[in-house]
Amino acid sequence: MQAKLLCFHACNRCVALAICKGNFRKSSNLKKSKTTISDIAKYLNISASTVSRALNIHELINERTRDEVKQAARLLNYRPNQHARSLQMGRSGILGLLIPNLKSRFYQDIHSAVEVAAQAKGQHLILSYSENSYEKEQKSLDFLEQIQIDGLIAIVSETTNNFEHFELFKTQAPLVFISRRTPILNASML
Repeated sequence: MQAKLLCFHACNRCVALAICKGNFRKSSNLKKSKTTISDIAKYLNISASTVSRALNIHELINERTRDEVKQAARLLNYRPNQHARSLQMGRSGILGLLIPNLKSRFYQDIHSAVEVAAQAKGQHLILSYSENSYEKEQKSLDFLEQIQIDGLIAIVSETTNNFEHFELFKTQAPLVFISRRTPILNASML
């Protein structure tokens, strides 16, 4: 029996699926890539800006077009690029929590309370441990700054005597300290 080929459009690439005796096999030379707004636009033969507006429920886009775009997005397994969205919006929707460890019940309770409060506001939380090490605290802060978190809640390491890394971070996002006094001006303290 001759194999039938089914053409399936995904990620702006034509993926050939062979139907052989009821078994589906993916072509071996396929590259995995994420579906973009441009892919959906090409699939529907509309502009990328129309797709973007439809996905963001813009008032200029009629309901029929919105439904077609949403259906194509599901079909093509589209997932929004949160990094791109955060660059466009100027915020990431991510808060950081920097604590010495999770061994202490006190730190566990803080983590739980911050997680619940963040979720209630539609924010995500990244938890980072310093293990009471100034160096690890600095590295964690550098990472959190690189991913452009919207704010930081920190319990400063017991070995931290130089707060310069927090001073620099404070210029990027709101900063709240818990438990330990710091000499940083204009930082909130709980």
